[in-house]
Amino acid sequence: MHLARTCCRLCAIVDELGTGYLRALAERSAEQGAADYVISTVHRAKGLEWKRVRVANDFRLRGDDGSPMPDEDELRLLYVAVTRPQHVLDISELRDELLRLFSLRR
Repeated sequence: MHLARTCCRLCAIVDELGTGYLRALAERSAEQGAADYVISTVHRAKGLEWKRVRVANDFRLRGDDGSPMPDEDELRLLYVAVTRPQHVLDISELRDELLRLFSLRR
């Protein structure tokens, strides 16, 4: 649901401002080392670290069959995501799902 809302917001920006706006933003973007913010997938973040990391709630934290436990690959991706920060980790979007998972793994 969160991903759908994000896509709808992006579509609204394109509808309102056109693709030229997004192209201009991309051209003005800084190199990763000089950027204030870096948006990355977990796959691209492997081996990298940042001072502060905010993890979005786009993990499949339920099994493909609807079971309450995600598959091992998804848990490994989650591990990579939460081990990227050097100082601050923000998992507020995942809070409820992580609490549910931890209660199942006891």
